[in-house]
Amino acid sequence: MTNITGEDWDNIGYVLSGKLRLKLLLYLTNKVSTPSHLADLLGEPCSRITVTLRELMDIGVVECLTPDRRKGKLYTATKKGIEIVKEIHEMTDIA
Repeated sequence: MTNITGEDWDNIGYVLSGKLRLKLLLYLTNKVSTPSHLADLLGEPCSRITVTLRELMDIGVVECLTPDRRKGKLYTATKKGIEIVKEIHEMTDIA
């Protein structure tokens, strides 16, 4: 990330402080997925995945591509989310 702001550092810290937030953002950087698929993949309840996705959306690092759907919503990382993951890779040994 070129010009990291205080808000960016806050977001990086927020993502790093939650294992599930970090796992979801890392996964969604390269793929599009539904909450149920993520729940199966990570062995977490779908409700926890949905809450965590909402948290990540609130800070602008994840977006819902199909917000009007009731079921099977698709999520992916935003440009900001991808930049934050790049910064996390540069400053840590997280793969």
